[in-house]
Amino acid sequence: SNLLDSITVTTSNASASATIGTIVDTDALTSIVLNADGGDITVGNMGTSGSAEGLTTITATADNGATTTLNTVTGDTTNSTTDVATTITATATTASSTVALGTITNTYGTVTATSSGAGVVGATNITAEDINLTHSAGTASTYGTLESSDDFVSNISGAKLTTITTLTVADDTTITVTGAGGLTIGTVTDGIGDFTLDGSGSSGV
Repeated sequence: SNLLDSITVTTSNASASATIGTIVDTDALTSIVLNADGGDITVGNMGTSGSAEGLTTITATADNGATTTLNTVTGDTTNSTTDVATTITATATTASSTVALGTITNTYGTVTATSSGAGVVGATNITAEDINLTHSAGTASTYGTLESSDDFVSNISGAKLTTITTLTVADDTTITVTGAGGLTIGTVTDGIGDFTLDGSGSSGV
């Protein structure tokens, strides 16, 4: 039966890390909370058989040199009247810390992500019906592929360079860049709608 509705993992010592393997069935999962303080946290693939159609919260933090790593999270992949809104909060508190969000697939849901802290915060791939990204991490960070079947809205204010390797958006894109870090987008896939990029408040290159 579907009983796993939340996952919380915490470390508090640099000599003690936590590793979780594959979690096949996440049908009932609504919340993931990972707090790495000194010791690393690594979580394997999640939702490989039963996807997390009701996943509303992902919170990932890293402090005191720790790295928090998600491999893959499969969320809302069913087109229905109850498509889920997933909120991601990723914080790398110290400059030596990293939050790696891995691949998050929320095909028929929305993703609102906030990345902050002095360290590195990034992702391999985020796929959703709509993506809203606010990024202010203090160390150079990379998002591999961001793919939205509707709109993409982003506010970038990191102190160091933020890189989006591939941006795929079916409808409109609005990006605002402020601060000193700047933004690099490697590839914008054909088929995007209106594209608005405002860097007037940025001193970055």
